[in-house]
Amino acid sequence: MPAQVNSMSSSMPVVKPNSAQLRPRMPVEATFTSMTIDNPKATSNVLLNPTLSSPGNAAEVTPSAGSRTTMELVEAGAGIDGDNEEIAVEGGWAGWRVVACASVYFFFTLGLVYSFGIIQEELVSGGASDAATLGWISSLTVIPMPILSVPMTKAVARFGNRAVGAAGAICVSAGYAGLSTSWYPTNHPKLPLSDGVHQGLALRMAPLVVFTLMQGTGYGLVFFSTSQITVGYFKKKRGLVIGIVYSMSGFGGAAIAILVRTLANKVGLAWSTRILGISSGINMLPMAYWLVPHQDERRKRCVEAFRLSLFLDARFNLLLFATALGTFPLFVPPFLLPTYAKSAGFSPNTGAWLVAGYSLASAIGRVAFGMVADTRVGPVTSLMLALLVSSISILAIWTVSTSLATLALAMVLNGASSGALLSLQPPVNAAIFGVHQTALTMSMMMCSRAFGSLLGGPLSGYLLDATGGPNAGTQAYRPALLLMGSICLVSAVSVVFLRGKVAKRRNVDWRARI
Repeated sequence: MPAQVNSMSSSMPVVKPNSAQLRPRMPVEATFTSMTIDNPKATSNVLLNPTLSSPGNAAEVTPSAGSRTTMELVEAGAGIDGDNEEIAVEGGWAGWRVVACASVYFFFTLGLVYSFGIIQEELVSGGASDAATLGWISSLTVIPMPILSVPMTKAVARFGNRAVGAAGAICVSAGYAGLSTSWYPTNHPKLPLSDGVHQGLALRMAPLVVFTLMQGTGYGLVFFSTSQITVGYFKKKRGLVIGIVYSMSGFGGAAIAILVRTLANKVGLAWSTRILGISSGINMLPMAYWLVPHQDERRKRCVEAFRLSLFLDARFNLLLFATALGTFPLFVPPFLLPTYAKSAGFSPNTGAWLVAGYSLASAIGRVAFGMVADTRVGPVTSLMLALLVSSISILAIWTVSTSLATLALAMVLNGASSGALLSLQPPVNAAIFGVHQTALTMSMMMCSRAFGSLLGGPLSGYLLDATGGPNAGTQAYRPALLLMGSICLVSAVSVVFLRGKVAKRRNVDWRARI
């Protein structure tokens, strides 16, 4: 038997191994990729695909930009630049329908927020409280949005834009209508009544704080469910579209400021807030049905609300710093204007019309700066110009204005530039960090607005009271205006440095579109 086997083996042909077969086998190493937006599966092991383990296929093992970790993206500057993304359909019927619904929300929500200055002027004139106290109260209409930005962003990701938008509409309308229970007429006001005011008012502080916070919380819910929902539908017209949505807050502020004053003269301040609050809810609630983001954005957008590694990016830090400082003077003009007009010798109706003009200029500025951002100027440069115009309008015009014409000019310039500070934030974030990270970066940017939203109005009120109050004339407003204008100027300088960082990261000339 052994002899037979040997004879059989000797008859078989001998095959010489080729050089590839003689190559030493490399140890198989398991590699993993981090979970990203485009690759939600946390682990991807090359053991499941043997073809990737050979040295000849080493190029296939290299992770793509979409599968790299956030730290690598930040260090390399790749994958988070908004200039390289594609939008399949520019707008379309669905996109413009979302624009219309978001515009309705901004019209009523921000219109009611801006009209709080008229209520403040009525309460101060009626002797209910002083400017400093009401400055703190007025900040409650805007402070919940930046403070609760992270949980509100998570709520939108979990429950959807429709549900969060509907909840915001209810809070805004109920909160504004509930303000009517926060004061009552009295014959013994705490402060002397102003000229033309014959009825004293007294405050119920607890309901005033509660309903103002309710309105501010509703404003935050509305903002995060509608402010960047249109970003995924447009690219070429992104600045224009966002400008249209944000401009509705200016138109709303102009219309509702006049309505509050007109209704207060006819049916009283309490009934004017009830009528406007309820009617706002009736108009906003049906619009929540069409608050649906683009399907590509729903599939790819980042669902995080906070990412610590972004603080390693100098561009993010500069934009965060500029946003925080730019918020300080943002809501001061509409709150100070009614009392400033009275201190300058104008009638209360003139103050209401100035607030309306400021809001109207804000609406026009949001659209105009949005259109400029879509041109070769770019969104970052547009933001820098808006901050410069805002600081100049306060420091060089408002502080030295002695007539209605110069005051109106300051309000037009400041309103147009201040409105752009809000409307340019989503396009700037999308251009620097990408559309699919707009919700994440907007959530973190809104956190930085907490300090300005909380301290801007009260600081102005305290400086006003410290220099004599509204009865001391327009000179008493100068310290507050100088402070706010200077803060805005520092914010503009920060954006100048941000623009330089973006140009360096893209390796383009400083004259390029940024």
